[in-house]
Amino acid sequence: MKPSFFVSRFWVFAYAMGFSGLMFLHGAFEPAENWDMIGYVASAYYHPGIDSAELQRLTFADIKETISANSYELFVNQTEYRKVVATNPESLRQQLPFYSIRHLYVLIIKAFASFGFTFAHMSYFVSALFAGLFSLALFAWSRKNLQVFFLVPIAFCACGAYIRATSSTPDTMASFFAILLLFLSLKEHRLRFVVAALLPWVRTDYVILCALLAAVEIYKKNYKSSLGLFLPAVVSYLWVNSLHQNYGYVMIFNFTFFESNPFPLELKMEKNIGPYLGAYWQGLRGFIEEYHFYLYLFFGIYWFKKIRPLKNQGDNIITFTVLGYVVLHFLLFPVYDDRFFLWTAALSILTLMRWTLTSRQVDTVAP
Repeated sequence: MKPSFFVSRFWVFAYAMGFSGLMFLHGAFEPAENWDMIGYVASAYYHPGIDSAELQRLTFADIKETISANSYELFVNQTEYRKVVATNPESLRQQLPFYSIRHLYVLIIKAFASFGFTFAHMSYFVSALFAGLFSLALFAWSRKNLQVFFLVPIAFCACGAYIRATSSTPDTMASFFAILLLFLSLKEHRLRFVVAALLPWVRTDYVILCALLAAVEIYKKNYKSSLGLFLPAVVSYLWVNSLHQNYGYVMIFNFTFFESNPFPLELKMEKNIGPYLGAYWQGLRGFIEEYHFYLYLFFGIYWFKKIRPLKNQGDNIITFTVLGYVVLHFLLFPVYDDRFFLWTAALSILTLMRWTLTSRQVDTVAP
């Protein structure tokens, strides 16, 4: 469905820009003031040689200047864990590897803060900016079908991006780059290799997406393209982990599911398999309670019954990548938090819309 006399290109463009602008303003002026702000502000202030006490002083002074008094009180006194981080410089320093590893996000925060803003302010400003860019990417993705195009705001809000736009996290930024990488890969554009190399510097777990797209290239017998997507991403993954002295998969798993110790270096690793199985069982139960679980289930069933027989390569790649990412991410880290899956949920919704709205048409070509 193309723009007609009734829907000019100008109004289509204005609609996309208007909604994306609103999402940016929503995030920039209605910040969630979430706990992760502390880790990212500390990461922005950190440099080799800085004293731990000075790092703590700068971090909490920056945050206190930016957020409301009520939020600051929650930051420093809500739980025993938060009290320790707020009062013990070594505890704060040991939090850094959880946050500084989002290298590009922290780098952009520092760049924008150079214009005279606090790091805390820029932590949610950057998230809001990329929320707007993420919504624009979804509009660009849906540009070939106006019916789907005008429903993009539904997908944006339903995937959780409306809420995450207000958070001091790199989730909207990562989702924007994920959509960009998948779009470029479908077009077989050379820039996809650059984006694949950058993606682990935004979020390390997005190396999974690079691996899935590399597998697609192997299936298509494009072995050089497969290496071009996978090898730089792995190098970036190892580099950023080494640069920020990341604690590693096993420790992060233990910290998340077994013991949130304010001194992560003192954490004892669980050696029995029982608690690990319990974490997966609890994670699966939690996932089933999320409506996104049934979105992915319906998405997969609809593809298998209605779309797979059409042998459309683009739709097959989208389905494999979206569902493959959800499954692999959950197998590695058994918790469903929508912030990890903004782009997969949004694409599932938009793709289902396109399939159902064009089910009586021959053309089901992916973007």
